[in-house]
Amino acid sequence: MPVPWSSVGPSHRIPKVTERAITIKQLRDIRTFVQRLTKTHLLNHTSQHSKENGTFGQPLTWKNINSYDIVNEVVKKVIPWADPDGERDPEGSKRKWYSWVEFVSKKPQ
Repeated sequence: MPVPWSSVGPSHRIPKVTERAITIKQLRDIRTFVQRLTKTHLLNHTSQHSKENGTFGQPLTWKNINSYDIVNEVVKKVIPWADPDGERDPEGSKRKWYSWVEFVSKKPQ
């Protein structure tokens, strides 16, 4: 499934947390992507929490998905898939990976 932010280019770190605000367009893009994933039943519970509560492997639905599901089942999987080298900060900080906004934005916002 194509991702709506694939044309953004290489991700970059934004050192100041205050400059990592998400725009309405970026929120709409991830909403559309998650809606497509849930509609086509491509998004399933795979977290440790889902193993503990008995929902592991069950499809997530648009009606019942929450922000924790989006982070665990989409964000934490899309970033490493799209940018396998993103785990290492080129500036040498101890921070691993990066935020969703750093992934989809071209500059601090």
